[in-house]
Amino acid sequence: MGGGAGGSKCSVSRECDGTVEDFQCDGETCTCVVDGEAGEGCEDVGVCALDLEGQIVAAQSCCGWDWS
Repeated sequence: MGGGAGGSKCSVSRECDGTVEDFQCDGETCTCVVDGEAGEGCEDVGVCALDLEGQIVAAQSCCGWDWS
């Protein structure tokens, strides 16, 4: 799993069984990206200010992913 924090843009991602799930936030919206294809999204509610664990929880909540 990788992540980045700080500023108004950030992302957290993981690769599992060859599939890459990437949660990208820009200060206004967060987008769920799977293997480079943008999908569902949600409002960015300060995700970039969260620690990595908080960003993972936000990604799971927004995208419906199970990263446990």
